[in-house]
Amino acid sequence: MALAGYPHVYNLNEMARKTPAKRRLLVALAPSFSGSRVPAMLDPIAQTEPHHTLSEPLHPPLPSQLVFLVNSLPKSGSVWLCGMLEHAMDISGSDRVRISHCADLVFDQNQPNLGGAVSLVRDMRDVVVSWFHDVAKSDLRTGFERARYPDIASFYFECFVGLIGKSDRYFGGDLIGWIDRNCANYCPLIKYEDMVADPQRALTKVLNAWRIHVPEAQVAAAARAFEPFSLRKSGGPRDGYVGKMYQHGHLRNPGSGNWQKELPAEVLSDIERRFADYQQRLGYA
Repeated sequence: MALAGYPHVYNLNEMARKTPAKRRLLVALAPSFSGSRVPAMLDPIAQTEPHHTLSEPLHPPLPSQLVFLVNSLPKSGSVWLCGMLEHAMDISGSDRVRISHCADLVFDQNQPNLGGAVSLVRDMRDVVVSWFHDVAKSDLRTGFERARYPDIASFYFECFVGLIGKSDRYFGGDLIGWIDRNCANYCPLIKYEDMVADPQRALTKVLNAWRIHVPEAQVAAAARAFEPFSLRKSGGPRDGYVGKMYQHGHLRNPGSGNWQKELPAEVLSDIERRFADYQQRLGYA
């Protein structure tokens, strides 16, 4: 109380009069909340600014209850980023850095133990190519006699377009709304292509946005440990959420621009028309 400017217990009434009830509640609950945002359950009508926080910046070792989310379209490097974040924050193999696809975050962000989330995006042309290969490989692994979509064009027109355009998980195709909604909530935005070019810089950007202080050498070590071409030889980590994803084959040819060799002309033309806003919004057009 003295630090708050009320040196005597008799000043409680004055303190209560000057401090809104909601603020008094948040201050009282601050010791039990370690995340980077006020939990939605304490702010149901969103009166508190998203950047408002009740905790000091964090240093490893992090509180054991915190979880972190990589929110993205599938096949945008989310497993790779999860692995680097686990390593950098020294929570490897703990299943505390998780993948969340687009609208999943609407529900996930209400967790009171959410320590941070990041938006990860990728050139839609490369997303289509990588997603096609992943579905084909998954089909053969899960018992289909042959892949349901034998080529990229059939996958794109028979599956991808409808899935993105009508699924609630992808906001019914409103990908610009998804990105802008995350940005409006101070969620850092990372482009897959920037992560390929400089993984350490991308990792530093995320940790800074989450107010987690990690030594630069530790961030650099995390980037080296998950260098994509080395991972292809080692097969990835053996435990935790990231380990499970790698063991299921979530690791293909790293890099950007693969669409230039693999994408059929009719698919390329449709992407440039159908997803023009997305491509322009992120600088891919």
